[in-house]
Amino acid sequence: KNKPKIVRSDFAFNSNDSYWISNPTAPMTGYSPLYGPTGTTRSPRTRVNALMLLDNGPGSHYGDDGRFTLDEMQATIFSNRSLTAELLKDELVHACAGVGWTEINGERVDIGEARNIIAAYNSHLDLNSKGAVLFREWITGYSNAEIAKPGGLWKVPFDANDPVNTPNGLGDYDLAVQKLGEAVLILKKAGIALDATLADTQFGYRYGTNIAVHGGNSHEGVANLIVSRPTNVRGFDLGATKIEGSASLTDKGYPVVHGSSFILCLNYTDDGPHAEALLTYCQSRNPDSPHCTDQTYLFAAKQFRPIYFTKEDVDANAKEVAVLYGSR
Repeated sequence: KNKPKIVRSDFAFNSNDSYWISNPTAPMTGYSPLYGPTGTTRSPRTRVNALMLLDNGPGSHYGDDGRFTLDEMQATIFSNRSLTAELLKDELVHACAGVGWTEINGERVDIGEARNIIAAYNSHLDLNSKGAVLFREWITGYSNAEIAKPGGLWKVPFDANDPVNTPNGLGDYDLAVQKLGEAVLILKKAGIALDATLADTQFGYRYGTNIAVHGGNSHEGVANLIVSRPTNVRGFDLGATKIEGSASLTDKGYPVVHGSSFILCLNYTDDGPHAEALLTYCQSRNPDSPHCTDQTYLFAAKQFRPIYFTKEDVDANAKEVAVLYGSR
């Protein structure tokens, strides 16, 4: 009775945030704080998901009719748009205008090349997005205190009456240039080109095979969450060494440890449910099984596998049938 609950005919969503704006047009309040905070800053990932659901009309993720098709839903999940890049990239470029170099711990760092790469960055976290790695190292270089500080990362502070669109704007330009210089040094330490892509650096490890994958972290404001960490992956020590100053980059790139895992897209039709899904880290732990890597490759290619509901479809697609007998 006293639990937060929402029933809507348009949408409800959650992005590992509290219940407060499960639908931003109908914020929920008045429940125990144990269910999560209200009236506080939402994560960039929550905000980008809300924007993709709230946008409507021509050019929106779900088109003119205001309803998602299965294909539109999948395209939205894997659009890989970065909200923080959309909000801050152009101002970061402007902040660097006329700045030839900056000094980081006594070392002169050329800013010009980095500025040009950020200017050309397409604000997405796709495999071929040049500049995604440089922008990641820039945005994750901000501490929590610098993000929360008025005029630090953000110019316009959080407004509880507009939680989807605030905070916004780039705050301290000098600090932004400094952070970009630090990002340049981090990539140079790692031996990674400033215009490197995720295809060059971010991978899922599968028993001796590295599979490049798309997506990003919550700081980048992306629906397709991918979390990397320099520790072991699924029990395997990759021998990766964290690059000093970076939040997650190692000398081997970004080893993925979790994030988008089981992804299900379901459409109810007059003929019954139609669904497609992915288990991104795959079904089998046997390195000799084709199902050890198959769905990770599908994920990397932004492709789904069908879900079979009817007996006819299950029988037609069965790979093996086992009959089990018990003692009487």
